[in-house]
Amino acid sequence: MDYVAFWRFSTNDGLYNPALMLDYPSVNNERFIANQIGAIAGYEINKFISIELESNIIFPGAFLKQSNQGDPLYHFVFTTATNSFLQYSQIRTTSILLLII
Repeated sequence: MDYVAFWRFSTNDGLYNPALMLDYPSVNNERFIANQIGAIAGYEINKFISIELESNIIFPGAFLKQSNQGDPLYHFVFTTATNSFLQYSQIRTTSILLLII
């Protein structure tokens, strides 16, 4: 279980998605972005295969609320990893971001 509080360093900048595209431009002077609570659960099926599920809920702060995103955000990530006999690792991740309106 973890908790994170997100703040903007500069009020001249916005929020970017993982592809570094601007999702929320700077439209206000608020610094507080959001609170996030999350949990991760994992299971090792055997010494070669493991799975992991991560879930987060993000409660918007003043910046997101004034950027027309006042609803909680739900984020789920399912990860599988395999290791072969030659120590070659392969990791697959599926990420889902849900906007609940």
